[in-house]
Amino acid sequence: MRRTPRRRAVEQLAVVHGVGVAILTENSVALWREGTRPVRLAASDGARALAAAHWTETRAGADAGRTPRAVGLRGMDEIAAEREAQGDTSAVSALAVAGRRQLVVYRWVDGVFWDQKLVALPHTPTALAVLAGHAVFAGFAADDYVRVPIPAAHASSAAALPQRSAETGATALRVGDWTDDHEWPVYAVAVPPREAAAGAEARTWGLLGRRARALVVALDDEVLLAGAGAGLLVDAHGRARRTPTLAWRAVPAAAVDAAPYVVVASAAGAPIAIHMRRTLRRVQDVPLDGEVRQLAAHGARAYALLVARGAPSLVALEARAWDAQLAELERAGEYDEALALLDRLGDVPRALAARRAPIYALVGVQRFEQREFDAAMDAFIDVDVNPAQVLALFPPEIAGKLARDPRRWRALFGAHPDAARASPDVHADGAPRAALDALARFLTDRRRVLRPLVARLSSEASQVAHSADSLLALPISHTALDTLDDAQLALVAQVVDTALFKTFLHTKPALVGALCRVDNWCEVREVQGLLEAHGMVDELVALYRARHRHRDALALLQQRAAHTHDVRPIAAYLQALGGEDTDLVLEGTRDVLRTDRTLGLEVLTDARVPLPLDRVVTELEALDPALCAAFLGAQLAHGAADPRLHTKLAQLYVRAAAPNAGAGAGAADDAGTHSAEALQAHLESSTAYDAAAVLAALPPPPALADARALLLARLGRHEDALPLLVARGDVSRAEAYCAAHAVEPRVWLALLRQTLAHAPGAVHALLARRAADMPLDAALAALPASWRVADVHAFLVRALRAQSAAHGTARVVRAAAERRADDVACTLHARTQRAVPVDEAQTCARCARRLGDAVLAVLPGSGQTLHYSCAHPGLL
Repeated sequence: MRRTPRRRAVEQLAVVHGVGVAILTENSVALWREGTRPVRLAASDGARALAAAHWTETRAGADAGRTPRAVGLRGMDEIAAEREAQGDTSAVSALAVAGRRQLVVYRWVDGVFWDQKLVALPHTPTALAVLAGHAVFAGFAADDYVRVPIPAAHASSAAALPQRSAETGATALRVGDWTDDHEWPVYAVAVPPREAAAGAEARTWGLLGRRARALVVALDDEVLLAGAGAGLLVDAHGRARRTPTLAWRAVPAAAVDAAPYVVVASAAGAPIAIHMRRTLRRVQDVPLDGEVRQLAAHGARAYALLVARGAPSLVALEARAWDAQLAELERAGEYDEALALLDRLGDVPRALAARRAPIYALVGVQRFEQREFDAAMDAFIDVDVNPAQVLALFPPEIAGKLARDPRRWRALFGAHPDAARASPDVHADGAPRAALDALARFLTDRRRVLRPLVARLSSEASQVAHSADSLLALPISHTALDTLDDAQLALVAQVVDTALFKTFLHTKPALVGALCRVDNWCEVREVQGLLEAHGMVDELVALYRARHRHRDALALLQQRAAHTHDVRPIAAYLQALGGEDTDLVLEGTRDVLRTDRTLGLEVLTDARVPLPLDRVVTELEALDPALCAAFLGAQLAHGAADPRLHTKLAQLYVRAAAPNAGAGAGAADDAGTHSAEALQAHLESSTAYDAAAVLAALPPPPALADARALLLARLGRHEDALPLLVARGDVSRAEAYCAAHAVEPRVWLALLRQTLAHAPGAVHALLARRAADMPLDAALAALPASWRVADVHAFLVRALRAQSAAHGTARVVRAAAERRADDVACTLHARTQRAVPVDEAQTCARCARRLGDAVLAVLPGSGQTLHYSCAHPGLL
C-alpha cells in the first residue's frame, strides 16, 4: 500500500554553530546538517523548547603557569602579564533541550560531538536560554526559574574517551552514548515578588489558579527573565540587577535579542517595543497589523511572524544607519548604549570605530558621576585617558590646579554640547575615600606603564614649569602612552607621581615613605611642602635621596640633629653615598666628627663605596692629626698596603710624640708616651713605610732613641744605631739588637767599643757571652793595653774553642765537597765512555728523521741520539 507523506509543523529552530540546525517538531528534536539526512536525538522525546549557543573555552591546564601566590603578594607587572596570558582554546557549541521534567544538554568541541548530560528538573520547562559559557536558564512560569551551571567541557568524564572523531561522535550522538557522569547542580533563581500593580491579566490568572508564562532571553553576559509585572536582568550566577527593569502589564508573547537591541512583542494589537539591550531603555514602538506568533533575529535585524485575519506574513525590522544612531545616542548622553552599539557592530568604518575610545571615556565620567569609582577607573585605564583629565574630576586638594567644576567634566572629555549638562557634585564634602582608593589604583597602573618609558630620561626634566591647560591639552586621550615624545612623557610622569603622593597622604600615609624611596618623577617643590606640613621628615629625606638631592637631605638632617643632638641619621646617610659624592661626604663628616669622633671615623671607614684615601687623609690631617692617625690605623688594620699610608701614619706618630720626646720620665704626659709607644709598635710591625722619610721627621737625638735605632737598622746603619742604645746603659738591649741585625763581625766589634766607652763594667760579661761572634785578633786589639791576660782568660778559651770548631767544620765541609766533585767526575766519565749503537733505521729523537750519515750528538744523561743540528740548533 502506498503511504502518503505527512507534513509536520516546525515548532522551533536553533542554529548550532559549526554543527547544523536543530529542529523541534512533534515533541522531538532532530539535527540537520546541509547535504545529510536529519539525525533524531535519542534523548529528546517530549521536547518542549530548545536553545543553542557557542563560545570559546580555555582548555584545562592552561593556567598551570600562574604563580600560586596571593594577588596581594604579586607586583602589578606580574598581574598584568597573567591577565594578558592566553592558553590553548577550543570552540564549544551547546544545544539545550527542555523535556518532561528534565533538561538535556549536548556539546560539541571544535565541531566534533563531545558529550551529553541529562539533568532532572522539578517541573517541565516552557522557556529555555543558554548563557554562553556559563549556564542554562529554564523557566517554568513567571517568577519560577532555575539555573544549571555548565562545567568546562574538558572536565567531563567523557573527555578521556579514546579515538574521538567526527564519525565516532556522530554514532554516539545517534545512539545516545558519551554521557557525562558528573553531577550538574540545579539552582533556583531568586526573582523579586510580584508587585501590587501586576496587571489585569496577572490578577485574573491568580484568581483562576493559573500562573503567568515564563520568558527567558539570553544576552551577552546577562539573561532577561520575565516576572509577572516586569522583566529583569540577572547575571551568570542568577543574581538580579536592581535596575534597569522592563515594566509590563502582562508577560510578552515573545522577545528576541537583536543586539544591540531587545525586541519585545506584547499582546495582540500592541506595538512591538524596541529596547536598548544594556539599559533596557525603550527607544521605539513599531505598530503592526496582526498578532505576533514568533520573533527571530539575525544580527541587528529582527523578523516577526504575524497572523492577521487568518493569513500569516513575515515582517522584517531593520535599524537605521549606525552613524546616525550613534550621533543621536551621544546627543542624548546615552554613552552606555552608544558603546554597546559599537561593540556589537564588529567591522565598522574607521571614522566610526575611532569614536569608541572617546565614548568609553565618557562612560567612565558617567560612572564617576554615579559614584561607581572603580568602574570609572577601569574605563579610563582601558582607553589610556590623559591622567590630567582624570585628575580634573577631583577637588583641588588632590588635583591642585587641574581641578575643574563638575559642570565642565563632560565637555572636558569631548561630550556633545547637548549632553554636556551639569554634573552632580560628588565632592560636596571632599573626595570620598572610595574615589581616592580608585584613583590610587588608576595612578599606580599608569605608573607601571610609564616606568619603562621614562627610565632613560633625566629626572630633572620633570621639574619644568607648566600650566594646567598645557597638561589637559596633552595629545594622549585615548592613545597609547608610548606614542608621546620625551617632554610629554616627563610631564605625564610628573602629574601621575605628584597626584599619587597627595592621594596616599589622604588615604594611606604609610605608603608615602615607600613611594619616596623609589625613583619617582613628582614635582619636588610641591611634594616637599606637603611632607613638611605633615611632619614627615624621614619621608622627605628619602625623597631627596631618590632625586639625588643629597645636600638638601643632609641640611634637613642637620636641622633635626640640632634639636635632638643625634647625628646617627647623618652618619647613616653619608655612608650610603657613592664615590661621586666624595666632597659632600667629607663636608658632612666634619659635622659628625665635631659631635662624635668614633661615629665620624665609622663613616669614613665603612662607606658603601670606598673613598679616595689621599683626599680623606688630607682633610683629616688638617682637621685633627690625632684623628687622622686613628683613621690610618683603622685602614691598615683592614689591609691597606699603600707605602704612603704607612709612612704618613709613622710621621703623624712622630709629630704627636715629638713635643714630649726630650722631657724626663715624669714630665712626659700620657698622650706623648702613648704616641711614642704607638710609633715604636708601628715601626716594628710594618715594613712598608719609607724609613729615610720617617728618620728625617724625627726630632734631634737623644729624643725617640728606640725609634731612631730601629730606623737606622732598617737602613743598615748599625754602627750609628748602637751608640743610641749603649749610651742609655742598656747593654743587653744593644746585644739583642746585634743578635737580630748583625750579619758581619764588625757590628760586634762596634758594640764592644761602645760598651768599653759607656759601660766598662759590662765588657767582661759581653766578651764571655759573645766570644764566638767576635774576631779574636780585632777584639784583642780593641781592649785596653792595661788589661792582664787573666782578665781575658775566659774570653780567649771560648774564642779559641769556637775558632777551632769553625776550622774543623770547614775541613769537614771541604772534604765532603771534594768527595762529591770526584763522584760527579767519575759518573760523567763513565757515561761519556758508554757506546751507543746506531744502525740505518735509527731516527733522531727530536725531528724523527733517519740519522743516516749526518753528524751525530749523544745526550749524556739519557743516551738519546740526535742530529748535531737538532741537539745544538743555535750553533748552525
